[in-house]
Amino acid sequence: MDNDLTPVGEILSGTTGYDWAKYGYSLITEETFEGGYHEGDYEKDGVMYCGYCHTPKQILHMWRGEMRPFPIHCRCQRECLARIAEEQEERARWEKAELCRQHALPYAYMHRWTFANDDGGSPRATRYFRQYADNFEEMKKDGSGILLFGPKGAGKTYAAVQIVNALCDKGYHCLVTSFMEIVKNLLSLNRENRQQYLDDICNHDLLVFDDFGGETNSNFFDINMEEIVKTCYRKFIPMIVITPLAQDALEQGLNATRQKAVDRLKERCYCLTLLNTSRNKQLTKERKEKMEKLLGIGKKL
Repeated sequence: MDNDLTPVGEILSGTTGYDWAKYGYSLITEETFEGGYHEGDYEKDGVMYCGYCHTPKQILHMWRGEMRPFPIHCRCQRECLARIAEEQEERARWEKAELCRQHALPYAYMHRWTFANDDGGSPRATRYFRQYADNFEEMKKDGSGILLFGPKGAGKTYAAVQIVNALCDKGYHCLVTSFMEIVKNLLSLNRENRQQYLDDICNHDLLVFDDFGGETNSNFFDINMEEIVKTCYRKFIPMIVITPLAQDALEQGLNATRQKAVDRLKERCYCLTLLNTSRNKQLTKERKEKMEKLLGIGKKL
């Protein structure tokens, strides 16, 4: 900190409702936190007073037969220490949120997919998803999720990741993946480790499964996909399941195993359909215009 302090008299001169302790933290020396004397302090009634906030920095106590001064925190010390504690707590929350994000999201660019950065393309849908994130603790009690339908380019994954980012800010343990990704990982594990892997997957506050419905039919996939859904169902783990299929197309030609999984999903997840296919077109147009500007395309030579 700066040792060349502005004289206390100049700081306080002509002021009323003195609030320097709230807004002038950078002028307080290390001695402030140690309870020691610094310029402007003064003695009154046998104890030291702070020259900034004019509250005692000492208190009198009987010690071995005589009254002696002992250090205490003055008001600005208490406020400074409280401010430091708040900043440390905020920093700890931010670090926890970043760790949650790094675990939850498969790609770094998804960190920017937040409600604050929403492009306003689907305001009604965004309101629904924000409400889901705001009321997640209640959703979590019932294991309530979302089954998200819509064509490619409608912003389904973006919307789900917005929810995940909001929940990461609150410290929830989320994961964005796909049933196909999980099954591929299971194939690389021996039988003994597969159950532990599935247990780890299902040990989240929210699971997002992207691109459901486009997988190749296989007995191994169907059994493990149904096992994941069943485990989440029994543990009341909320799921957001994203599919490019229409609602009626999702159930066409299902075998018994997949039908059980879809039935459980529809029981626990509210079905929503996004139809705004112009979102990706607009983003592509904006990227093209940005590149043309950076490359100087269209400028007169």
